[in-house]
Amino acid sequence: MYFNFMQKNVGILKKFLNYVIPGLVGTILLSAYIFTDGFVVGQKLGSVALGALGIATPIINLAYAFGFLFGMGGGSLFSISLGEGKENLAKKVFSTAIFYAIIFSVSIGILANVFIYPFSRFLGADATNINYVVPYSQCLFIFLPFYFLNGLYQSFMRNEGHPNISVACGIISNLLNVFLDFLFVFGFEWGMAGAAIASCMSVTLSVIANFIISYALKTRIRFDIKNVEISIIKKILKIGFSSFIGELSNGIVTFIYIYNAIKLYGSDGSAIFCVVLNWSLVFVCITTGISQSAQPLISHGYGAKEFSTVALVRRYMLITSLITGVIFLLFCNLITNYLVDIFGTDNENVRIKSVYALKMYSPTFFINGISLAIIGYFQAIGKASDAASLSICRGVFLPVVLSLSGTILFGQNGLWLSMPAAELVTAVASGIMLHRNNKITMLR
Repeated sequence: MYFNFMQKNVGILKKFLNYVIPGLVGTILLSAYIFTDGFVVGQKLGSVALGALGIATPIINLAYAFGFLFGMGGGSLFSISLGEGKENLAKKVFSTAIFYAIIFSVSIGILANVFIYPFSRFLGADATNINYVVPYSQCLFIFLPFYFLNGLYQSFMRNEGHPNISVACGIISNLLNVFLDFLFVFGFEWGMAGAAIASCMSVTLSVIANFIISYALKTRIRFDIKNVEISIIKKILKIGFSSFIGELSNGIVTFIYIYNAIKLYGSDGSAIFCVVLNWSLVFVCITTGISQSAQPLISHGYGAKEFSTVALVRRYMLITSLITGVIFLLFCNLITNYLVDIFGTDNENVRIKSVYALKMYSPTFFINGISLAIIGYFQAIGKASDAASLSICRGVFLPVVLSLSGTILFGQNGLWLSMPAAELVTAVASGIMLHRNNKITMLR
């Protein structure tokens, strides 16, 4: 009996690693893609352009937020349907998700480009950097549908049982982005527009590759207009709402933090925050990738009522997130100067302040892996309200309230410590909600 139990555990661990390792490779490369823009812009164009990149970052958050809304919401519903043996419903979920993702993205992209200058000023652009912000933002909005579809295809590919294909497409895409970033910005000297074009072209390639492969392999993620059902989109949006809020909140928090940083540091504030933001985005990409990679196993196990499997995968997910957080915490305190110098800040004041800010912010990395993993778990089992409430708590309400109040009460220290404080409160709340859910599940 004990041997069978251990054999089952080892089998589940292997499945977990088969999903998470490719997922981690993909998200590390995604973070490298985000990181490369900051590196190239900072090294070639200077701290003003680096600050402008930070100002435009909420647009990327918006793009991925909608990609997660349709991708994670649809992917979870897709996997749960397969676990319940409802293959036709699963096919309808994909067609519905991709149809509405295209409608939403095209509409938003057109509207945003019409009002690009007022929108850029709203984000924080001023006379010193608006000529950097606008070309970068315009390109992102033109290619917005591909950002939506990239997140959607990656999620469905994982849930279809092809995580390696999703990762392979991401690897090729991100390598192309790195190459084109250097070519367009350093080689052709296209400035911020060059950085944006490189990013957009790489995302477009990823979508095209996923589309071709999904048809070549005759997978269940093939679009059919006859399978589009408006009743399904409501379920997709409900389940994906927490991921949407989680990513969108990054944009909202970025906006609020840049606003406060400019108040505290003047025009250097956006560049200082962009250095911290880039490393934060790298970590969030990786920890989000852990929960997204584990999601198919949890969703399928939950749909099949294999609750012991679900519990094991959840444990592995939490442990992996914690280990990642410890590594980042150590890096940010042991080699802080090197992490800041990577962005080639040409302003010594920006460099010194960035080193201090990153150290103060670093406890966030240890804490937020816990809440992100638990949020991912609730989403994977269809507990949309629990996942959404935690996402709003950690992603919008607490960071905004604590950063505004912390800045007023403690100045610069209050700004950088507000995020670790927000993550700590959310982690405690997540643990309480998880314990409550475990008790309910055991009663079934």
